[in-house]
Amino acid sequence: MKIILCDDERQIHEDIRAYAAQYTRNKSIEIQLEDCYSAEELIELGEHGDAVLLDIDMPGMDGIEAARILRKENRKLTIVMLTGKRERFKEAFMIGAVRFVTKPVEANELFEALDYVTLSSAGQEFLKVRYNGSECEIMQRDICVIEAKSDYLEIYSKDRRYESRERLGNILGELDERLFIEIHKSYIINMQHVKGITKYRIVMDDDKALPIARRRYNDVLQKMVDFDRMMG
Repeated sequence: MKIILCDDERQIHEDIRAYAAQYTRNKSIEIQLEDCYSAEELIELGEHGDAVLLDIDMPGMDGIEAARILRKENRKLTIVMLTGKRERFKEAFMIGAVRFVTKPVEANELFEALDYVTLSSAGQEFLKVRYNGSECEIMQRDICVIEAKSDYLEIYSKDRRYESRERLGNILGELDERLFIEIHKSYIINMQHVKGITKYRIVMDDDKALPIARRRYNDVLQKMVDFDRMMG
C-alpha cells in the first residue's frame, strides 16, 4: 500500500514513519511511504498511490487548496488531513477528506486512519469470470460469495451470478486477503457483506446463512473480530 505523506515539518515525517512501521508489524500490511514537504511538490508528483496524508497548514499553497486540485484529478483518491486546528475540519470535509488526524500525531488516531485507508484500497483488483457464456471481469470488492459446485464455481455479486472453472483453492490465492476468507470447503465470503455470525453459521447481508466448517470456526471468528475492529 503506497501512501504519500505531505507535511512541512520533518518531525511529523519521523513520527509517522515510526508509527507506520509499528502498524506494519502489528497488521502484517506493508506500507510504502513517500515524503513531500510542500503542497506544490505533492501536486507535481502526478501519481499519488492509494492515499495521501496531507497537512492543512503549510507555507505557500495550503492543504485545502492542494486537496481540491487532487480531487479534480482523481475523485477516488483517499485523502486524510493532518492538522493542529480542529476549526479547519469542516473545510477539509467539504473537499472530500475522509479522515482527520490531529497534530501532534498520536499512534491510535493514526492507526484508525490507516485502517480506513487499508480497507478503502482493498479489493480493487479484477477477477476473470464468465457471465451469460462470455468472459468478463468483476472487481473483487463487488463479490459477495463464491460457492464451489461439482466442477465449477458460482460467484455472486449483489445482483448477478457469474461462473468460473477455477478451483476454490486456486481462486482464493487471487483474492485480497483483507476482504475474503474461506469459511468452508465450498464457500469463500467477502467480510464486507457479513450481517452476523452464529455457531457454525455466517449470515450474509441478504440474510442467506452459510455453513462454517467446525475446524475453521475459531479462525473465522477471529478474522471477523479483527475485520470489525478495523472497520471501526
